[in-house]
Amino acid sequence: MQTVYKSDSLIESSNYILRTKETVDDFLDYCEIKNDNEENYVNYNIECALNKRVQERKSVNLNKREILLYDEGNYETTKYEYGVSDPITFNYPTQEDLKKGNDVIELLKSYNLFETEIALKKREKVLGMINKLFYEFVIEISIAQGINEEEAKEIHGNLYTFGSYRLGVITPNSDIDCIFLSPKNITREIFFNEFYLKLQQDKNVKKLQALPETYTPIIKFIYDDVDIDLLLATLPYRTLKDCPYSLDNDYIFKNQDDVTVRCLNGIRVADLILSLVPNKEQFRNTLRFIKLWAKRRGLYSNILGFLGGISWALLTAKICQLYPNYNVSQLICKFFKVYSI
Repeated sequence: MQTVYKSDSLIESSNYILRTKETVDDFLDYCEIKNDNEENYVNYNIECALNKRVQERKSVNLNKREILLYDEGNYETTKYEYGVSDPITFNYPTQEDLKKGNDVIELLKSYNLFETEIALKKREKVLGMINKLFYEFVIEISIAQGINEEEAKEIHGNLYTFGSYRLGVITPNSDIDCIFLSPKNITREIFFNEFYLKLQQDKNVKKLQALPETYTPIIKFIYDDVDIDLLLATLPYRTLKDCPYSLDNDYIFKNQDDVTVRCLNGIRVADLILSLVPNKEQFRNTLRFIKLWAKRRGLYSNILGFLGGISWALLTAKICQLYPNYNVSQLICKFFKVYSI
C-alpha cells in the first residue's frame, strides 16, 4: 500500500484522518504508538465518570485509591482522585510529544475551533442580559400571582450553562446551552407562554422558536447574534434559597418529573466531567479534535443514532483519566487505540 504520510508534520497526518474514510491504523503507527500489553486495557472497564459519586456514597474509603510511585529509589503513597479505575501510566510527554502537541493546536486553530476573547465577552454579556430578563419576568409573574413586591424580589431564578460552553470547548459557530432554575410558581406552561411572549417583545431576539413537546422542552432563539438553547427546571420550593441540596446532590431529583430530571442532568454531567479530569486544558483540546474528527466522518449526531457531544466528552474524559499526564497528541492516539480494542 502506498504511504500516505509524505511529511513529518503531524498537521498533515491529522488532516488525513479527518478527510479520509480509511482506517486510523496508519495514523496510530505514524505517531509511534507502542504495542502496549492489551491486557492492561482489558482490565479497565470504560465506565462513566458519574459512577465515582456512587462509589463515594457507598464508602468514604472507596473514593480514593493508593498508588505507589517510585521516586529516586523510595516509594511514596499518593492518592489518585480521578475516576473509578487507576491510571495505566503516569508517564510525561517527551519533547517530541510536546512538539506534536503544538502541531495539533495549530491544526485546531486552522479549523477555527477557538473562540476569540472579544466573542467570549460578548457571550457573557448576552447571558447576563438574558438572566436579567428572566429575573424581571419572575418578579412580574410573582406580583401577578398576589405576592407583594418585596417578597417577589426574593423569588428569583438562576441561569446555568452546560454543554460545550460549560466544558470550555465553544467554537465561533456554537450555540449556548443554558437552563433556568426557577421556584415552583414558574411552571413549564408559564415559561412556554408568558416568557415566550416576553422574548417576542425584545428587539434583540430573532428566530424565536418554542418546542414544548420535544423530549427535552426547549426555547431556541438568537439574542444579539448569539444562538441560545434555553431549558427550564422548576424546583419544588418557594424560593431557590429554600432548596437544601446542591446540584451535584442526587436528592435534588426528589419528587421531580422525568423532564426536569433530564434538564438538570445537563448541568450535573458537565460539572462532573470537569471535576474528574486531571488536566482540563488537555481534555478540552483533545475533545475539540475528537469532535472535529467525528463530524468529518459523519458520526456526530445522537438524533441519527450516533454519539452526541456529551457522549464524546465522556469517552475523552476516560482517556484523560487513564493517562493523566499525557498531552493532547498522546491522548488522541490513545483514544483510538483504547476504543479499538
